[in-house]
Amino acid sequence: MRLRKSHSLSEYVDAVIGPAARRRGLAATTLIADWPLVVGERLATRCQPVRLTFPPGRQSGGTLVLHAAASAALDLQFSERQVVERVNGHYGFGAVARLRIVQAPPIKPVQRRRQAPRAAPNPEQLGRIQEGTRSVADPQLAAALVRLGCAVLAEQGGRR
Repeated sequence: MRLRKSHSLSEYVDAVIGPAARRRGLAATTLIADWPLVVGERLATRCQPVRLTFPPGRQSGGTLVLHAAASAALDLQFSERQVVERVNGHYGFGAVARLRIVQAPPIKPVQRRRQAPRAAPNPEQLGRIQEGTRSVADPQLAAALVRLGCAVLAEQGGRR
């Protein structure tokens, strides 16, 4: 049996959207993925980064092009300095000197369906799961395995 190293979804983001983002000047695709963390939820729902252009021969002091809803454009103009500081903080250097705001509706993110809450395992099932993790030395790993076991049981509808 071959064991494969598990990977998080974020490790595949660059491979999937990287080529398209690089064509638009967004070499670090983490700006797209982390946009709500960079500018905050309020602005992230109303604007999105589209392209980052640099002056010829330079890799700093660029212009970040944002698509923004008309209602957000004025707000972005007033908070341009803070947005530029946050983006540069995200990159770790002065990549952006100014913003260019294009009034166009940002692409709506795909809404995830809300899942119904899963039923907790009964005490007997929980005891079996905890018994199976007693030999695990790391308490955090044991707790994670118990949570995984509970999730698997819930997914199976409590069977087993």
